[in-house]
Amino acid sequence: MIAAVGLPVPPLAPAVAVAVELGGGLPLILGDRARIVALAMAIFAITTRASALIER
Repeated sequence: MIAAVGLPVPPLAPAVAVAVELGGGLPLILGDRARIVALAMAIFAITTRASALIER
């Protein structure tokens, strides 16, 4: 699916997604730097959604 959307470096994109979600989820749950982590995850989600909507 990632390659079909046209995202650059398709093999790397799922690994980055997992790293952001797992790496950001734990500090968010624990409340450690929650605002910074929430902002980073929001930017990641918005960027991912926007890239899926762009027609290539």
